[in-house]
Amino acid sequence: EVTRHLPEGVYLTGMKQNGANVELTGVAQSSTRVSALMRQIDSSDWMTDPGVDKVETTEAGSARRAEFVVNLKQVSYEDRAVEMEP
Repeated sequence: EVTRHLPEGVYLTGMKQNGANVELTGVAQSSTRVSALMRQIDSSDWMTDPGVDKVETTEAGSARRAEFVVNLKQVSYEDRAVEMEP
């Protein structure tokens, strides 16, 4: 699910999960791309509550990039089934 919602220009370097809590670390072409990732997570049926823990702009040669840490919650099958009930 995470890879399906990863915008162009965003690359993951790590992912940790503790229960329903997920931490994504990575590099993006800009902080705007990190914002796009947050919107993609928020529009997912299986991920919710995106929050940025860190976005730091760094320079690598002549290129700038944004290193980030984003936290989210995984929606369980049971929670999703309750949402879909009429």
